[in-house]
Amino acid sequence: MTGPVQRRRQCVRKIPCLASLVLAAVLAASAGCDTARVFRYRAAEISDFERFPSRGMSAADHPSPLPPDDAFTLPGRLLVPGSGWVDPARFFQGSSTSAVVVLRAGRLLHEWYAPGYAAERATQVFSITKSITSLLVGCALRDGYLAGVRQPVTDHVPELARGGFRAVTLEHLLDMRSGMSYRESDNPFGRHARYYYGTDLLPRLLHLRVKEPPGTRFEYRSGDTQLLGLVLSRALAPESITRYAQRVLWHPLGAEGPAWWTVDRPGGLEKTFCCLAVRPRDLARVGAMLAAGGTWQGEEIIPAAWVEASVGPLLRGDAMVMDDFGYHHQWWSCRDLPGGYLGSGHLGQYLIVVPDARLVVVRLGEKGGRTLQRDTLRLTQALREEILTTR
Repeated sequence: MTGPVQRRRQCVRKIPCLASLVLAAVLAASAGCDTARVFRYRAAEISDFERFPSRGMSAADHPSPLPPDDAFTLPGRLLVPGSGWVDPARFFQGSSTSAVVVLRAGRLLHEWYAPGYAAERATQVFSITKSITSLLVGCALRDGYLAGVRQPVTDHVPELARGGFRAVTLEHLLDMRSGMSYRESDNPFGRHARYYYGTDLLPRLLHLRVKEPPGTRFEYRSGDTQLLGLVLSRALAPESITRYAQRVLWHPLGAEGPAWWTVDRPGGLEKTFCCLAVRPRDLARVGAMLAAGGTWQGEEIIPAAWVEASVGPLLRGDAMVMDDFGYHHQWWSCRDLPGGYLGSGHLGQYLIVVPDARLVVVRLGEKGGRTLQRDTLRLTQALREEILTTR
């Protein structure tokens, strides 16, 4: 799943065994090609970062503590619309959940790990990576690597001019309104699968074409975020995106564990649309920083103006793109959670931020689905109301 809309999926489902075997045999002679990798690895999993080349971010020299929340206790039950009375702790232990971390005002309210998982185990968070990429764009704007969100992408990737990208801006990519010809699809022979399993993304990116005037409409496309990653990579060179993330985000947050960012090949380009792997508590730290307007322990990590520009329209309901969902600058909103917003990834990876309650919910797992997402957001909304009522 690339985001809250279940009609789209981040990666390729498992195909019938017979078809898999036949195609694998046909492709055996070219086992190094991207399509062969689709059938070798089949469905995407939260441990995929262990299979592919990556760049690492180290833990901070002095990790920031996450002290327990002594002023508020996770309620034993909450009244959740559509579900009745729900025990939050028991809810989080179901639906193939692997890890849950709940913070309030930067303090640990609840934490749980399924058997076989632990606080020290990293998870690939799929499209939450898009949201992290957006934070890095905000930092790059602050640091002068990028001129502004209305800067044409061809300023940094002039080769795209032949594909009609002269009028496409960073803002168009951030909001998935580029108009490019990229289709999010389960097709194992399609462009999306080749981006995920691909070993050389640059030529694929340079072959993209604009099919309609940019800014015309929203269409969920991982290609927008990967092209944004190429722009960011060019702007930051010779520093990599991973090293920049470590310098401006990971270490200032006091991350307690390492993280990994999958690249298309050794020394290559970070897959900014899908493939960051982090520990649950460290992802929760990102959320707590955002809930505080971009600051962590008194230090501004992400410019407050960028946080407002990114999620302000979501919180005000000004960025609705379809049905009950809003999208802006690589973040989602949903009518089931009117007070918050989220980064959402395939197989039910959620980073939920509720600023007015200083509440953060991280849910990582092996399966997702529309029902799980709806129930998780409604439960979070009920917890938000409990916090605001009792504080």
